[in-house]
This record gives sequence, structure tokens and C-alpha cells, in this order.
Amino acid sequence: MCKRGLLVLLLFLGLLSKANKKVLSADSTYKSSDSCIVFVTTRAVNTESGMHIFDNTVAKDNRLRFYNIYFKGKEIKIAPRKTLEEAMDNANISTDFMLYTEGHGKLFSDNVERGIQTSRLYAVSVIMFDWPSKVPGYKVEKDFHTSFRTARSVTKQFNELLLALGEYRNNAHKENITNLSMFFHSMGNAVLLNTLRKYGSEKYNSNLADNIIFNAPCVPSRGHYKLLEKLCIQKNIYVMYNKKDPALKGATFLLGEFLLGSRPMRLAKNANYLDLKKVARISHNCFLRESILSSYPQVQDIYNDLFHSRALNVHDVCIESVGGTNNNFCVF
Repeated sequence: MCKRGLLVLLLFLGLLSKANKKVLSADSTYKSSDSCIVFVTTRAVNTESGMHIFDNTVAKDNRLRFYNIYFKGKEIKIAPRKTLEEAMDNANISTDFMLYTEGHGKLFSDNVERGIQTSRLYAVSVIMFDWPSKVPGYKVEKDFHTSFRTARSVTKQFNELLLALGEYRNNAHKENITNLSMFFHSMGNAVLLNTLRKYGSEKYNSNLADNIIFNAPCVPSRGHYKLLEKLCIQKNIYVMYNKKDPALKGATFLLGEFLLGSRPMRLAKNANYLDLKKVARISHNCFLRESILSSYPQVQDIYNDLFHSRALNVHDVCIESVGGTNNNFCVF
């Protein structure tokens, strides 16, 4: 693969095949009975050859491009769509939708895999917001800081997506969407916070989201409360953190700042904070880590409730207050 990391769709499908997966070819006909999620990408896409070639850079025209990912068993099919509405109308896993934004180190294929994995594990209709967060060939530090800059450069596209989702959810004829929550993992949190800094949240529908989940947020902890307390598009906010998170320890060193996902500072009054260190241990992705979910089924129950737009019962037996506060809890 060249330095710019061009991903040819057929090559991508071939890589999945090597991972013990039988994949439909690019021109195969998908079945409407296959599971289907939504994929929204900011990447530069070359279609001149008749194939979709995904670059590891943001499209110069700053356009969003929409796809449906169909999958059944080991088969995967990617279908281009003209609009978000068309892609949303085809999603069929659940009437509960979750906007999912991943973090640093993800190629196009990685985000497809994560979207499928999450939708299968939690039976939720995923809307994956895909942004370039890895450049093969770059050294660790350069790649990390490049991703951090890219998270700022895609705010225009993310703003447009939030507006479009608001229009879609308010359409009385869209019976396929009952609930919508938003999940931001690691550096994916920077995409939302940078968007809020630039555009605010007043222009979005006040009932846009049920839950907003900041998961292992790889963003500076200092001053985060100001942005969260201005959020007015949701019913509930949850911040999932872990002081033992090894990925965030490395990111803290690279950024030279304490991070929200490992050391929350001055808590936002309108958010609930959940300390996962007792159950997540040294995991950065405990919501998908099989060993943790099998050992601590309450972790999967918590994420399942949040993904399906249910408010978390903080008085549950597996949660206790930290330091007598009313919005900071420890999961055990």
C-alpha cells in the first residue's frame, strides 16, 4: 500500500476474506433481508475506474458521501447512496439508531468492521461517521497529531450531518427511527467538541439525541465542562472514563495535557461520569472486549441501555457514588 494509503474497495474486500470471511464481490446483488447499517464518510473517493477508492485524506470538496453496509454471516456488500435519507431508509437492524464516531488509528476498513461488530453485539442500527484517522507509513507521533488536526478539519461535515439527522428524525413519516443516541469513542470525541466550538448547539433540534456518550474521550480534560454544559440537543450525557487506560496514558504524553477519558477535571453539572477502572482494567475498548463483557456482563448491560437510548439507572447494584457526588459513579 502506498504512503497515502489508498484503499481500493476490492482490495478491502479481499483483506476481509483473509480474515476468514467470505465476502460478496463488488458487483454482487445484496438482499433486502441482509442486515444493513449506515456509513457516512468524509474521505476522498475516486470512482473514475468504476470502483470506489477510499483515500486516507478528507475529500477536497468537503462533501459527505453515503453508503449502506449490508452483511449476513461472513458476507459483506457496500452500496453507494445519493442521500442520508436514502441510506437511513434502508437500515433495518433496529428502530433504535446510534451515531457512532470512532477515534484515532482507523482506516476505512477498520470503521466498517467496527460498525458491523457494534451493530451485531448490541442489535442497534449504527450510523458510522467515518473520518481519516490513520496514514500508513507515518511514525506514531506524526500520525497521532495528524489525526488530531483532521478531527478539527471535519467539523463542517459533522455539522451538516447533525442538521440532516435532525431533519430526518423530525419527519413524521419516518417510522423506522424511534430513538437516536450518539456514541463518541476516544479521539472521536474531538470531532463533536470541535464542532460545538465552531457552531455551538443552538441550531440543532433540541430533541436530536436521547443519550450522548463520551467514551474514553481522548480530549483535554481542562475546560470540557463549559462545552458540555452548553449542549442542549440531548436528554442525557454520559462520560465513561478509566484512569488505567493505557492508550490514553500514551496520548496524555503526546498532548502534554490530562485527558477527559482518564482524569476528569471540574465535572459538568448536566453529565453523569462513570469510572470503569474496576471492570475495564487496562482496556481502551471495553464495550467490545469479549473478555471483559463475559467477566462483567453488567458492562454490556450498561452500554446496551445507553445505545438503545435508555436512561441509566445510577442506583443500580453495580454502580456506586464516588466521593458522595450525585453525578460521578464507579462501576464494579
